[in-house]
Amino acid sequence: MLVIQRAVMIAEYGEIDYPADVLDEMRERFMIHGSRSPFNWVLRLRAYRKKIRNTTTSLGYIYWSDDHEKLTYKKLEMTMAHFKDFIRAEVELAQL
Repeated sequence: MLVIQRAVMIAEYGEIDYPADVLDEMRERFMIHGSRSPFNWVLRLRAYRKKIRNTTTSLGYIYWSDDHEKLTYKKLEMTMAHFKDFIRAEVELAQL
């Protein structure tokens, strides 16, 4: 409310034509999250990058053995037989 009051007072004193001009300048000056400032654009890009990083498997984490029977993901090693058993158990749990 104080920011709006300040903008109206500046407009009343004739220093600017419209209070909205001062509000836009203050938003850009103080980089308020959710405003139309360049800083907010950077924050939105950063959040988008984090979402992609957290939901996408990076190259180099998944390795298959030469015979394609063993899968390694980070520190997890699993054969195809173990993987099939895991999927079977998950399906059984889901059906309960």
